[in-house]
Formats: sequence, structure tokens, C-alpha cells
Amino acid sequence: MRKTLLINPKKCTGCRTCELVCSLEHTDEFNPSLSRVTMINFPEEIITIPVTCLHCQEPSCKNVCPTGAIERDKETGAVVIVDEKCIGCNMCLMVCHIGAISTVEQERLEYNVKCNLCDGEPECVEFCPTGALEFGRPDDMLLTRKKKVANQLRSLIEEAI
Repeated sequence: MRKTLLINPKKCTGCRTCELVCSLEHTDEFNPSLSRVTMINFPEEIITIPVTCLHCQEPSCKNVCPTGAIERDKETGAVVIVDEKCIGCNMCLMVCHIGAISTVEQERLEYNVKCNLCDGEPECVEFCPTGALEFGRPDDMLLTRKKKVANQLRSLIEEAI
């Protein structure tokens, strides 16, 4: 099983470090509008959730691309856009289930971007100050979360007894 990016919204403080680090990594600028991570705010619930590509098993963006510009990286498993093949038709934007593909403009050029997992070492994970972003095997990370919840429940039961 390949590594994946998991997001824990309970740990996210909305600091937007992930957006800044992502834009710096990919464009050499601190500019959240150029990031492959988008922060979604829910002010009523006082929660912010980072949203990025899930690198779907059957990516609709890849299936709809008329030029084959969207491929799966054999090493990382990331679904990536090959800039040289992209014609900017925006079909991928229209079919992405979570809206993880965006169009950015830089130096008078518009192009589509999405998370590429930083070639297997996501910068957003490395710099997330609260650990809201994790990168690893899903089964390993979820087992760790399950154990943490089980320990919390055990503590509650022990207190009640």
C-alpha cells in the first residue's frame, strides 16, 4: 500500500502554513493563491479544513483528460499533471469530486495545478505545526488513531468506575 496524505481537521488551527509552504515549494513565492492546498473556513463551527488532492484510485480527472496530461507517478502513486501535455481545457477542474484542481496565473500564463505530493515528501506535512497533516500508509496511521481513541475511552471508563 502506497503512502497517502491524511488530514486531521481536529488538529488544524487554520494557520495556513501549509498553503504558504506549498506555494513556496512550487513557485518560489509565499502566495496562498498559488498553493495546491486550499483552506476552507467554517466560521459558524470555528473550524478550518485543508483540502487537497486525494490521488483517487480511479481519478476522474485522469480519465477525462483528452491529452493524457494527467498521469499516476509510478514511484509515489500521486496523480500528477504533466505541464507540457496540458492544453488548459479545464475538463479536469470540472470533474474533480472535491475541487482539488485549480487554475493559477503566473507571468501571464494560466495553467492547472494540483498536489503532486512533492515527489513523495510533502512539504506541507513537514511544516504543519500541529500535525494536522500526516503522510504515510493509511492502515498504519488509522491504527494509531484508533489506539488513541481506545485509550481515551479506556480512561473515561476507568474514571466512571
